[in-house]
This record gives sequence, structure tokens and C-alpha cells, in this order.
Amino acid sequence: EKIMPKKKKEKWSLTPVFAVLSSNSFGKNSPLDETLVGNSTKGTNNFSYGLKIAYQIDRKWSIQSGIHLQKTDYINNNLSIISNVSGSGLAGVESSTSFSLGSTSPRNNQAFLSGAKIISSTATLTQSFGYIEIPVEIKYTFLESNSFNSKIVTGFSTLFLNENTVFVDSKVLSQKVGVANNLNTLNFSGNIGIDLDYSINNNFSLNFNPMFKVQLNTFSKNSNGFKPFLLGLYSGIKYQF
Repeated sequence: EKIMPKKKKEKWSLTPVFAVLSSNSFGKNSPLDETLVGNSTKGTNNFSYGLKIAYQIDRKWSIQSGIHLQKTDYINNNLSIISNVSGSGLAGVESSTSFSLGSTSPRNNQAFLSGAKIISSTATLTQSFGYIEIPVEIKYTFLESNSFNSKIVTGFSTLFLNENTVFVDSKVLSQKVGVANNLNTLNFSGNIGIDLDYSINNNFSLNFNPMFKVQLNTFSKNSNGFKPFLLGLYSGIKYQF
């Protein structure tokens, strides 16, 4: 009987990925101003896309990196837009607008200053920040079969700030307010998740990768207890070579 040689297992893999992100925070206060404490800050769904490259060290262990573009949005609802007050009125926003923003609470609202006028009390404030993400992660295979395998993924990401905007939207006014003045240009996140691969053939497989990422160095000064994190579902087609 002729014994066929075993096929050499590919060491490298390349995966274009797209992800749906759900962002939130361990604290509900706004990082833009402490007066927004009554207007809980909420994360929204967003997206990420990029490329992963991995190297199989042995049967169980592998290491991966890559590059992703990542964007997150956080909103505050029911804010007042106040005319005749120069600047945004928010400590964490660098702005040169001719109006101000504030909580609808009379105790905190600048509209109660002499000469100020409320032009809207139902405005939504959106803070957007985006990063170029470069992860470094290790993976351990804990379940393996001919067509399916599962791996635990853990590591960290280096995040380079490439987008920083604060935007207000209401029935009477929609425009960019300015930029956050307390965001670090260099940030990091701790990552943990599961890698799921379903083999199509010897070289291609479907990849699904749920991840939990906690940002570690988002702000350069007082963030009012705001500590962002995100849940992401990354998917793509992996090519092994």
C-alpha cells in the first residue's frame, strides 16, 4: 500500500475584515463637561475595517497583527442651544462658535445668565473619535476538527487618533461645534475574544471574531469618570499560505 505524504500545513494567513462595533462606557458622565451629568452619555453602533495577518507558531499557538480603521460615537440628548454666548460652554470642547450648549437643568444651564436666550432645548450632541488601530494578539486553539476550530484571542492595540469632532444637531441648528481638547493622540486598549474559523477548502476559511476591547489611555485630563469600551463582531475570509 502506498503511503501518501502529509500535506504541509500553511503557516501564514491574511484576512480582510469588517466589523460592527457597539461602543459604551463604564461611566455615564460626559467627558466633555461635568454639567452634562443629567444627560447620560450613550454609545452608538459603528464600524471598523482593515486587514489581519497571522503566523501559526505550532499546532496550538499563533500570533497576529494588522491594521484597522476604527470609529466610535457617543451622544447626549436633550441639550439646550443658547444664543449670545460665545464658545461651546463645555470645558472639554475647543470651539469658536457664537452659541453655547448646556444641560436643560436650570442649575447648570448658562441660558440663565443675563442676555442669553434658549433657541432649542432638544438638541443632540455627538462626540466622534476615530483611530488607526494596530493590534498585537496571541491565539490559543482550544477546539479543533477537520472543518472547524476555535481560538481564544488576547492582547492589546495601539491606537493613533485620526478623527476628533463634536457635532450638534437640532431642528433649528446642525453644525460642527469643535473638537475635544482632552483626547490623547496615542491610546491603547486591552483586547480579549474568540476566533472562529470554518474551513471552505485547504486555503480559504470563513472567520468570525467577537471581541471585547477596553480603552486604557483615552484622555489627557479630567474625563469625569468616562471610561470607554467596545464590543465588536469582526468577520472576513481568511486566506492561508
